[in-house]
Formats: sequence, structure tokens, C-alpha cells
Amino acid sequence: MRFKPGKAVVFILIACFFASAAALAQGDFRPKIDYPTATNPISIYVADLDGDSDIDLVVANYGSSNVSVLKNNGDGTFAAKVDYPVGTQPISVFAADLDDTLGLDLAVANYGSNNLSVLFNNGDGTFGPATNLSTGSNPISVFAARLDTDSDFDIAVTNEASGTVSVFLNNGDSTFTPKGPYGTGISPSAVFASDIDGDTDQDLIVTNSGSNSIRRLKNTDGMGNFGDLADYATGTAPRSVFVADLDGDGDNDVVTANNGSNTVSILRNNNNGTFAAKVDSGTGSGPYSVFAKDLVGNVARDLVVANYNDSSVSVLRNLGSGTFATKVNYRTGKNPASVVITDWDMDGDQDLAVANYGSNSISILLRNRPPVLDSIPSYTVKEGANLTFRVHAIDPDIVQDSLVLSTSTLANATFTDSGNGSGAFSFNPSFAQAGVHGVTFRASDGGLTDSQIVTITVEQGDFADPVSYSAGSQLTSVAAADLDGDGDPDLAVTNFSLDKVTFLRNNGSGVFSSPTPSDRGVGTGPKAVIAANLDAVSGIDLAVANSNSNSISVLRNGGGFNFFRNDKSTASGPTSVFAADLDTDGDIDLAVADLGSNAISILKNNDDTSFANALNYLVGLGPSSIYGSDFDLDGDIDLAVTRVGDGTPPESTLTVVFNDGSAVFDSTVNYPTGGDPRSVFSFDLDADDDSDLVVANYSSHTISVFMNNGDGIFAAKVDYPTDLNPISIFITDLVGDSTPDVAVANQGSGTVSVFRNQGDGSFYAKLDYSAGAGTTLPSGIVASDVDKDGDKDLVIANEIAGTVSILLSFASPCSYKPGDVNGDGSVNLTDIVGLVNVVFKGTPTPSPSCRANANGALPINLTDIIYLVNKVFKGGPNPIKSGVCCL
Repeated sequence: MRFKPGKAVVFILIACFFASAAALAQGDFRPKIDYPTATNPISIYVADLDGDSDIDLVVANYGSSNVSVLKNNGDGTFAAKVDYPVGTQPISVFAADLDDTLGLDLAVANYGSNNLSVLFNNGDGTFGPATNLSTGSNPISVFAARLDTDSDFDIAVTNEASGTVSVFLNNGDSTFTPKGPYGTGISPSAVFASDIDGDTDQDLIVTNSGSNSIRRLKNTDGMGNFGDLADYATGTAPRSVFVADLDGDGDNDVVTANNGSNTVSILRNNNNGTFAAKVDSGTGSGPYSVFAKDLVGNVARDLVVANYNDSSVSVLRNLGSGTFATKVNYRTGKNPASVVITDWDMDGDQDLAVANYGSNSISILLRNRPPVLDSIPSYTVKEGANLTFRVHAIDPDIVQDSLVLSTSTLANATFTDSGNGSGAFSFNPSFAQAGVHGVTFRASDGGLTDSQIVTITVEQGDFADPVSYSAGSQLTSVAAADLDGDGDPDLAVTNFSLDKVTFLRNNGSGVFSSPTPSDRGVGTGPKAVIAANLDAVSGIDLAVANSNSNSISVLRNGGGFNFFRNDKSTASGPTSVFAADLDTDGDIDLAVADLGSNAISILKNNDDTSFANALNYLVGLGPSSIYGSDFDLDGDIDLAVTRVGDGTPPESTLTVVFNDGSAVFDSTVNYPTGGDPRSVFSFDLDADDDSDLVVANYSSHTISVFMNNGDGIFAAKVDYPTDLNPISIFITDLVGDSTPDVAVANQGSGTVSVFRNQGDGSFYAKLDYSAGAGTTLPSGIVASDVDKDGDKDLVIANEIAGTVSILLSFASPCSYKPGDVNGDGSVNLTDIVGLVNVVFKGTPTPSPSCRANANGALPINLTDIIYLVNKVFKGGPNPIKSGVCCL
């Protein structure tokens, strides 16, 4: 007879099918490797046939009446086949120790000659001539197991044409005694021996392709006598059967491959050797062989099915309770008729072998485990610095692939794949890349990929680590100015407990030392110092607010850090001082916040190196800080005063006091701030030509930003979180983009919070810097170019540490193109799309913001989009340069 899909049946088994499998990715197999067989291979069995501890295979060749043995070379490759003649049209093969000597022997069902061929192993994986045993008509499946109580292997064979199963009990001397036959359903096609009812002896399960069922035959006495028959419905034309615990409940269930309905049927054991109704899952076309084994290391047995008609195998993953995921198909040779699962290359995972009836070959599908990247830690780097590290990956397969390493895109980063699973990553973050970046690293073998997302934190690289200088005791504020006339900024620091100002002389490069004289006495309890030219002669003078002596010490610069002191009385408890021409007479006057008297003191300059007596104006409870600017654009300096009140909780108010043009202040407007405001500073934050305000709120750990409406009236505050207890604030362009940024000294955390301006008076989230080692308790902050490199450095007075910390700036000019929204160096359609997203979809404005400011005017809006469209599509003018970074 010629094998055709309607007649032949495959039964396959592997000697080690009870072994567990290593955890693997679903459905990932390397491209098949084919090995030639004889004609029409139809059944595979796999086992260690030559005793060398790796798995060999034997295949029954239906068209050439022989079996082919292919020995494993130890790495999942195979030596050339060796053929052994058997009966006519061999259709099923099984290996077991049938003679109780070294080596597994072979049992082959010969469909055309109605017999069973037994080939005894010579002990080395070669086989002697066949010994034939008569069977029923058209034996189609063979299985060897211990069916009686002795220790040797017996044989069961299904006979398709006679509708029976034959049993051959092993006599222990290489001979067999037939028993039965036992009746089955119509056209029995496969047999499997297993303990179905939990009594420890081996029962039989037979598929009946003609009656769409299985028949259970119980081993009634443990001696190989079978009875207590029961039939259970399957799908159409079941051609293969496998018995295993599919649902993890400890008993053996049944799965059949149903050639006529393109399904597998799962029949779950009721724990007593009876079975529940079938549950079907779809396969490919013409399933002819099924095998169950754990492919992924979760104990649950998955299914692999050979699909004869569409030349594929289907993998069905067990979901853990005997239910199965939708099939995933893999290509094989032509007309696969048998499939097995085993670890061919001994790498700990499960591979496949498929007998291809139509192409006279065996396909080996080795599991392709994904590459494994070595663990990559998170990294932190400052803007402007360079981060470099190496990446490594391995291919865990025995047969190694060439690995390709790659990364996701990150501006200013490069990755070099060195080959052999090694590569180097380099990142030189630009001045505008502060934040957290997730970079995906990948290793691919051409089919599978391992990846890791690595967190790279770019710290705002504006400032170096602090360098500290001793400056006395209980420091309360600091001023930076050229005190000795040598062209670089020196420092003056108030010492509250020592009633003096300490000087630190700049050597010209931002390094400081104590001059002679190194300090100057002032009133008692100095709280604040400001530097200005108070006497209209050369040299920068100082004004110090003395909170305990209710006075201002005016220190006129006599050259060489020699200062002449003159004290003027104020109201009670002066805590902050501001210097400006308040009466528009051309000289510098003083304004003082008097915490203890709920007033501000105005000291007008007499134009003769002296000041008039203080004029006091009540402003409300607890004035804590003062700063001035022309808020209402009327040509004179108005004042902004923070007030903390006199109770708990603090009053928390910003009072704006308007100047009538002659330094008379009697008109006020109040605005609520955050909790306990301690410092105020004014600057045009949004480039609209009026002065806005920023307040540091000590107890609410915030800054409050007040935008000027253009007439001296301020919009409601917008708060930004700081670190703990902000106490002093300074505003200037800290990053070189021509927009004012905010620096805040945080007393409770010993840090400085820097807020970068987004270009419109809103701010990016803070970045914190240490104010110095140990317990510093920062109390005052200023910004000045102490190292004369063109950018602003930070200077912090630390109250408890008695030090001044210098944080040198890393800022440097940048050269982005206006209109280059995506920063790729050119202006084109992608920039128009990016700008549309910024204006209409809330995408963050690029940094620096001048990249999006195509027409050179703020705010960034639809007119910038139109400008870019005209440039890109109509040959319009180039985007207008604005800001330091886009010049």
C-alpha cells in the first residue's frame, strides 16, 4: 500500500519525555536544519542509542522498508544516516531495552507485511538483523512498556485493518509471547501505555480514526491482561495520541491529533481513569502527530503538532491548567508526519525534530534562546561632561550566532558595536539635556532580541561642586563686588554674632583669601549687606542692616579693604537693605525692611557722603525682605516687601509700595505668598519690559512668581517647589541664554535650588546643588562672575558652618539655529510639525526656547508657525535670531 493522508498514522515518543525543560521564550526556534533519510520518513523515536549521553534518533521509512539511525555528534548536529532493513512499509518505531543487555533495541510496526520487526542493539548504537513477530492486519503503531509484573519491556501494537491491539509479553530472553488481541474501535491508529487509573500498572489508550474516539483498556490484573473498556469521543479522524498530566492535578490526561478536523482534543482525567468530555484547540492543516512536553520551564506540558497538509508544526502553550493558547506555526519540510521534543544540543532547552514524509528528510529545529545582555546599571552625568561605558552580551545557544548590539536614539550619544557581543556607549550631554533619559540597549541574533532600558540622569551641569572658605561665625548674608578696585568681584560677609563684616579678596580667578584688613566692625547683630557706590566717588561702598542696634552701618570704601563707618538709625529690627536712587536725584539712597516695627525706613543720600535721618513708613506686620524696581513704569523706583506677620501661622504677604517720585511711599497693594516669605527679588522674567517678582517662602518650601501686568499690578502667584526652607533668592541669567534664572538658598536642606527660565517667565523644575559639606545652614546667596569667564557663579553664605561656598558655573555660549525646533541643525518640515505640537498640543518648548521663536518675538504662537511655513515652502526670510543661544 502507498502511504496517503487518509491511511497512515504516526505515533512518536521520546525516552526522556518525563524530564523537565529549561525556561525559554515562546516559539523561538532557529531555522530548520535538514538531514536526509531514506524514502518517506513517517515515524521518529529519539533516545541515547549509543550510550554516549546525548540523544540520537531513529526514523521509520515507509517507502523504502527500512529504518534510518542518525547519531548525535553531541552538539545537536548528526552523523550521516545508517539504514537497517525491516519489513514492508514500516510505519512506527519505538526504542526500549528489549533484551536486558546494553543499549536500547528497536521495535518497528510494518504496515505492509503485517508483522513487527525487533532489532537488537549491539551496545554501540548499531543493530543486528531484524527478528519478525506476526501481528494483526496492517499494524500501524507500536509502544513498549512494562505491561506485566516483571522488569522487562513488553510491546503493544495496534492493527488498523483488524480493529485490534496485539500485546507481546517479553519472556526475558529476547523472545515474546503474544496475548490478545483485544478489540478496539474502527481503524485503530495509535497506542500509548500509561497508568490511567492510579494503580501503578500500565493501561492502554488507543485512538480509533474510523470511529472518532479513543478506547481505554485497563490492565485488569497488572499481568498484561486488558479489559474494562471505555470509549470517549475525540475530533474527526484521530491519528496520534499522547498521555501526560496536562492540567497539573497528578493524573494522566489524553491529547489526540485529529487529522480530519484540524484540531487536538484534550480529555482530562477525572482522577479515576475516566475522562471528561473533550475540549478542542485548533492546529494547522492535517495534524498527524502530537507531542507533549514543558517547553518553557513552568512544569505545565505544552503541545507540538506536526501538520501534514501545510508543512508546519504548531506550538500550543499550556496556560497552566490544561487549557492552551492559540497555536503558533513554524515551517518544516514537506508533509511532516511525526514530531518529537528533546534537548538535541544539551543546552538545557527543548528542541524539535520533524519527519518530513514528502521531502525524505528530518528537520531539526534547535531552540533559539535570545541573547543575554549583561546587567547595565543606571548612570548619572552632568551636562557638558562625558559618560562612557561598555556593553556586553552573550549568546547562550551552543551554536553561537553573530550578535548585533544597538541603542535607541539619544541626542549627543553614540554607540559603537565592536562585534562579538561587545560595544561602547558614549554620551556628551549638551547644555540643555538636564533630566532623566531612558536609553534602550539591544542585543539581537537576527531573530531574537534582549533589551534593557537604562536610566541616565543628566544633572544640570551649570555649577561645579562647592569650594568653601572660612568667613567668621553665624554668617547671615553676602555681597559680591569689586571692593579693592582690581577688576574682579570680592566678597563681604556679615557675621551676626561677631558684629562685623568679613572680607574675602578675589585673586582674579575665583579663588579667595583673607586681605588685610580682613574685617570691619559694624553695629550689633548684622543681618544683611548690600554693595553700591554710595558716595559718588570711586570705589564700591557697603551698607549693613544691624538688627540688634536698629541701625544701618554705611561703610565708605577708602581703598585696600579699608572702610570708614558711619551708622544711621532705622526703625526697630532692620533685617534687609536695598540701594537705589529712590528720589531721582542721581545718587543712591537706602531702603530698609524693619521687622520689629512693621515699617520700612527710607534713608536719602545727602550727596555729601552722608544720609538723612530715616523716614519710616508702616507696611504691615513683620517686614522681612525688601527689593526695588520701577513696577508701574512711571520712572521711579517702587519697593516690594515680604511680610511674615507676628503670629503663627505667618501672615505670608507681599506688599508692593509705590513711590510718588520723591521717595515718599504711602500707597500699597498686598498679595498672598507662600508660607513665611523671607526674601524677594525683582527682574523682567518674561521679556515684556516690566519688572516681575519672585519670593522665597521658608515654611512652604516654594518660590512664588508674580508676573507684572505692565502697570505695577501683579497676577496671582505661581508656585514652584524648592528644597527645604528657602531663605534667600537671587535672579540673573545663570545659563547664558539671555533669560533670567532663579537661584535659591535652602536653609533646611543645605542646598541651592536653580530654576531655569523657559523663556516666558515660567520655569523648569528645580535642580539642587550642595551648598557645602556638613551642616551648612545657608543664609544668603548672590551670583557674580567671580572667575571672570563670562558667566555667573554662585556665592552662598553658610550660617552654621561659618563658610562661604563658591559654585563656579559651567555655562558657556551656545549656537542653536532659530527655527530649528528639533535641534538637528536644519530648518525643514519636521520643525514645522514640532512647532505645531508646541503651540497646539502642549509639547514642551525646546531648550533653548529661541529655537521655537521663529519670528524673534514672544510669546511663541501661531505667527511663528506661519513664519516657518513661509521660510520652508515659499522662500521667505530666515528665522530671526534671538537670545544668546540662537545668535
